[in-house]
Amino acid sequence: MNPALMNAATYGVAGIVGLAVAAWILIRPQRGVLLFAAISPLHYILIFALGAGFPNGWKEGLLGFTAVCAVIRTRWSAVPRFTQPWAYLFAAFAVIGIVSALVTLPVNVALSPIKITFFYGLVFPIIIWLRPLDAGDRDHLITIMMVLGLGTGLYGIYQQFVGADALAAQGFAYNTDIRFAGGLLRSFSTFGQPFPFALFMMLVLLVCGSVAVAQPRRPRNLVFLVLTPIYLAAMSTAVVRAAFLGLLIGLLWIGFHRYRKLLTALGIGAVVAAAITAVFSGPVLSTFLSSNSLGERGTGWSDSITSILGHPFGIGLGTTGSAAEVVAIATRSSSAPYQPDNYYIKVAIELGPLALWVFVGVIVVAVLHTVRASRVATDPVDRNLCVGVSAAAVAVAAAAVVSTYFEIFPDDAYFWLLLGAAASTVVAPRRDAENGELRAGDRHDADSAPVDAPPDTTTLVR
Repeated sequence: MNPALMNAATYGVAGIVGLAVAAWILIRPQRGVLLFAAISPLHYILIFALGAGFPNGWKEGLLGFTAVCAVIRTRWSAVPRFTQPWAYLFAAFAVIGIVSALVTLPVNVALSPIKITFFYGLVFPIIIWLRPLDAGDRDHLITIMMVLGLGTGLYGIYQQFVGADALAAQGFAYNTDIRFAGGLLRSFSTFGQPFPFALFMMLVLLVCGSVAVAQPRRPRNLVFLVLTPIYLAAMSTAVVRAAFLGLLIGLLWIGFHRYRKLLTALGIGAVVAAAITAVFSGPVLSTFLSSNSLGERGTGWSDSITSILGHPFGIGLGTTGSAAEVVAIATRSSSAPYQPDNYYIKVAIELGPLALWVFVGVIVVAVLHTVRASRVATDPVDRNLCVGVSAAAVAVAAAAVVSTYFEIFPDDAYFWLLLGAAASTVVAPRRDAENGELRAGDRHDADSAPVDAPPDTTTLVR
């Protein structure tokens, strides 16, 4: 067949599918959020498999279109209350960063670090405010996370079995995709690198585990709880200590605030996973307990203090981390950007101590709000969802000490998405309070009626 005709047919089919998806999202913008949640963990592997046939900018395009649809579909005479107070602080943080980028970089170059740093934290609150995720949406989100966690986890375990040479034969590159730690292959699953894989599994375990315990007899949740050791084993194959640090702190948070049985269930899973990992105990333990990496980071952080003290307003957005790599390519710079491996240090270097305090305030307010939402929720599933999201926020705050978490896709986007899901329980809490099951008329409750009259939860937004 003529290649030109084949290309035309391919683009034609893609166009028809794209229009159908666009219409589907326009009818109900929440679908765009769920579609993003389903595709984003597969972003790297889709680009690897399809190459130029899969556009790298689909993320911004999808969420931007979803935001426009949310604006179009909103009944402005009955706009839902804004229940995401952390977004106010993040907007202030974004203003500081945008001004910094425009002052220190050419406009065309500044757009990249602005997008990397602020896009998801700004777009998700807008979408969720105008079109909150109802009970059905939140349930679908948890199902998506469980399924993707299992699928990507099994693929990560598979990478351990086939080994580095087989992965290289499949087209993955050494030192880009294929990495080692103390002689151990670090699984990257569908994410391209170990860090996003392990941190995604951390989020799945905390949020989905908390929700599953609310209804342990539901088949979906029962399967998740039974397979918890697989999720843990998969996370361990990435050899990322930040994920284990976050998971431990998150579990302690859940146990302290809500459900001690979850600690017991996941504790048993951890023991089983540890027994499985014991087969590789020597290299695994020596790698995890090695102080070399932390020592190198500590040296870099100490050197950064001088820069922070000498530049109280920072040296400019996009001068460190992955954002700096993008800037270096755009400006054709040959110098290797500094990788702080600590998001707080990164913010302090780039934007100064004031911006750091604002960002810390974002995390603190997000945690406090999700905890309060869990206390006023009338439905046990929503209650546990909010607790799980608050635990995930605390875990992310801890993981950001040893990683630039908010530059790691898709985990950075999932952070803001999960906060939005928790906030939605305040304005769209329609479940059967007795058993947590969805009522027949509640699948699309955020569309069918105004959502500006929830139960009395005014303390949440003071």
